[in-house]
Amino acid sequence: MEGGTTCHFVDHAHIVVVPILLGRGVLLWDGLEGIEQKYRVETTTSPSGVTHLTFTRAAV
Repeated sequence: MEGGTTCHFVDHAHIVVVPILLGRGVLLWDGLEGIEQKYRVETTTSPSGVTHLTFTRAAV
């Protein structure tokens, strides 16, 4: 989110991370240093290993 150009246009995002490895994949978390200053980040992990990440833009 932070590294891409859409970062400033996103108010809320819900990302589901499923622990599976297929090929090389895409690095989603590169360049996210300091994101907690701009977004409230909540995580929930289920017993199956699926992680739900919710990013909500912090009030200005």
